[in-house]
Amino acid sequence: MIDIDKDWLSSQYSLRFDAIELVVDGVNRTYGARAGQKYFYLRLYRASGRPLSHIIAEVTLLTQFPDRADVGVSRPVATADRSAHILELACGGGLRHACLFESVEGTRSSLHLLIWRSLERPSRTCTWLCQPPLAETSEALSL
Repeated sequence: MIDIDKDWLSSQYSLRFDAIELVVDGVNRTYGARAGQKYFYLRLYRASGRPLSHIIAEVTLLTQFPDRADVGVSRPVATADRSAHILELACGGGLRHACLFESVEGTRSSLHLLIWRSLERPSRTCTWLCQPPLAETSEALSL
């Protein structure tokens, strides 16, 4: 079920979306959105999930990561008027927050393994998150 109108979404951003598809159906829905050759992900946060302050913190953190050729960061996309990254929209009879993120090239399984290994050893999680990114995935996986 697609309940996001591509024309409405296009009007919210400086993009013209050709197609929208549901990628993850659950309490936090994720849609894939194509605009020409670019691909984006629209995340709908569940209404009873994290407070808006946590979503703002996530978006702020992602916008602050420095640009590096060896690390891809899926950054939030600002609205057409550049006033916000987070939208509020009616969905399923209630209001939900939504944020559009750029798609980033990468190897999905390596990232999941890296996160899992860092969480497997909670004492190292903060160290991993606070250090500069490792240049080689194989180095990162040896944590």
